[in-house]
Amino acid sequence: MARGEGFYQRFPRFPDSPLVTKYKLLDDPGRYSATKQEADRNVWRVPSLRNVAQTAPYFHNGSAKTLEEAVRICAKGGSNVDLKPAEAKS
Repeated sequence: MARGEGFYQRFPRFPDSPLVTKYKLLDDPGRYSATKQEADRNVWRVPSLRNVAQTAPYFHNGSAKTLEEAVRICAKGGSNVDLKPAEAKS
């Protein structure tokens, strides 16, 4: 990877989740907007987790208002796992 490119990841990996629709995660095509390469559709730069608890709202569109909400969405959209509220909070 060349300097300044950062680290990129496809998200959501499970686009048929109702959370993907609710939070409009496919409305923005991600890196595709800049590169116009189909392989970059729904690919995002992975941000640092430094101070993550103080940087709400979350996601490219600010659709998750709390960290617990963002964790639930990432678990479902990235790994197809449903977390209980206590699991997302921890």
